[in-house]
Amino acid sequence: MKKTYDTIIVLIWVMLSAVSCEMPGSGSGGVEGTVRESVSGAPVEGVRVRYADTTILTGPDGYYAFNSLPEGLQGITFTKMGFEKTVSRISVQRDKMTEHDVEISVMRTGWAVGAVDTEFGTIFYTEDAGKNWKRQGNRNSVMESDLFAVCAVNRKVCWAAGDTVYSDQSGLIEFNILKTSDAGNTWRRQGRSVSDIAIPLPIIAICAMDTSTVWAATAGNIILKGASGGNSWKKCLQSDVTALFQAISTPDAKHIWAAGVPSGPYLYMEFSEDGGDSWSSVKIDGLTGTDTVYDISATDSASLYISGTFGVLYSSDKGRTWKSVLKTSDDVIGVTALGSFDAWTGTLDGNIFYTHDGFAQSQKADIRTDLSDISINCVSMIGDAAEGAATFISRESAAPGGLLYTDDEGHTWREPESVPYKAVLWEVSFAGSRH
Repeated sequence: MKKTYDTIIVLIWVMLSAVSCEMPGSGSGGVEGTVRESVSGAPVEGVRVRYADTTILTGPDGYYAFNSLPEGLQGITFTKMGFEKTVSRISVQRDKMTEHDVEISVMRTGWAVGAVDTEFGTIFYTEDAGKNWKRQGNRNSVMESDLFAVCAVNRKVCWAAGDTVYSDQSGLIEFNILKTSDAGNTWRRQGRSVSDIAIPLPIIAICAMDTSTVWAATAGNIILKGASGGNSWKKCLQSDVTALFQAISTPDAKHIWAAGVPSGPYLYMEFSEDGGDSWSSVKIDGLTGTDTVYDISATDSASLYISGTFGVLYSSDKGRTWKSVLKTSDDVIGVTALGSFDAWTGTLDGNIFYTHDGFAQSQKADIRTDLSDISINCVSMIGDAAEGAATFISRESAAPGGLLYTDDEGHTWREPESVPYKAVLWEVSFAGSRH
């Protein structure tokens, strides 16, 4: 009996060692290497390299180094927004620096959503960063309703939302929230799970960082939170300072910013540091109740860009202070940033501006389209900032709206090689890149 008991203890110890990815050893060593993009071979900056509770970031040359890790087989995780997560198991040698280079793959999958066409909402899908698009959904799953918001989490999971819908099943007006978990082959409605709001509202913006938790901003003063992959939704904020939300963003599923049309004499941001369980209102100095925030792009737990009637503002201290970084001749509708330096904006008068130095300098992009009198609604870029897409509205009746595509970091934009048809498109999102 004693022998059996000792055997069980040994087995438990072995299993616990395997879970922690650490083999027995009395010494330590180091690991260093370069993280590169799998196709281009270019070094990738800003990759979060994590061992246990320690996280470091790669520099401009893609280099990382851990100088003191336990001897034995260790697990190191490499993540960056817009890239596939990579996990390496590395044998750490005592008193040696082990070289371990890593390749990570940028995600090129994206979705764009828009107005009703042929009896159901418009969902376009791309697998090549916006060069070619195809339509997804059907009348039974997407229903006859405009879609205003989309958030692509990874290659397979995406949320889309929009105007309210009438349910034949319940005989009631419901929130219109859709989710796919299979790259858009099927879409499932989640709006009927919202039970604590008497009058459903259109969803204007939606954001998520993983497949578990999601937040949606309504065309009112309410923000919703979806748990368990969006299977359960509830109200997490009813704002006293915002009359109509226009934008919501999170860089880490913990810090969340939301804003829109103010309900009083001043413009505020709503801010949460605990995943939306509690909120505080942050006043934006210099702006008034006549100003509107149209878009938000949070780059980390403290830094974010906002766009609106005032151009583009930037904060590096959780919205306590703001710096005007871009003034344009018309409202800036969309802003998206990959880190603090690379950012792109779209304006009401049909221009796209880009910067690679945090708006110390900005340039107007070359837009090559035969359409005139357009407005840029949204810009989204893939994780390596090389390619991306923008949605626009045109006032030409034959082409009410559509998509633009770039493959040179947003310097030049043209219409994609193929799209299902011309449509009014409101928002576009690439996997892991725009939240």
